[in-house]
Amino acid sequence: MDRVVSWCPIALAACMACSAHAANLVPNPEFDQGITGWTPRDGSIVAIEQVEGFPAAPSVRVRTVSTCCSIVYSACMPVEVSPVDLAFRLYGISGRATASVHMYSDSACQVETAFEYAGGGMGNGTWMTAGRNGIALPAGTRAVRVSFSTSWATFASEGDALFDHVELVQRGDALFADSFDAAAAGP
Repeated sequence: MDRVVSWCPIALAACMACSAHAANLVPNPEFDQGITGWTPRDGSIVAIEQVEGFPAAPSVRVRTVSTCCSIVYSACMPVEVSPVDLAFRLYGISGRATASVHMYSDSACQVETAFEYAGGGMGNGTWMTAGRNGIALPAGTRAVRVSFSTSWATFASEGDALFDHVELVQRGDALFADSFDAAAAGP
């Protein structure tokens, strides 16, 4: 009986953590309004794909035709707590596709202090879920942006990928799923 009672606070914290996950910071995460809220880097090839998407079209297509890469950045998103979780859908057509979270010390995303790779894949012709949980933000971080990029891969295959269903959420100091699993396996 004492085991059941001791798990109640953990279960309550887990439920509270679930409700904290509900607030997606990304504007236009399904690309329903085209690339509104997203900015291509100069020279990047970014378009809206009207046929493919996950769970439904549209999606954003980022394609590399130069020797470097193509990148599209989300709008600047103010944050208050760390860490953050990023999840998105990726359809790799060819080359490499990656996502990163960029961190800024100001709320207008002018002074970048760090960035962290958050997931990606190679061109495999299928939709996959990608992302990263628990991205720690350095002290003093006031805002973040998500970037999607494509680049050339080996055998001279250009980077070409679709991205959709983007979600960036703040976790704060909530109970993390891996902590809950470790506690459940306890003595």
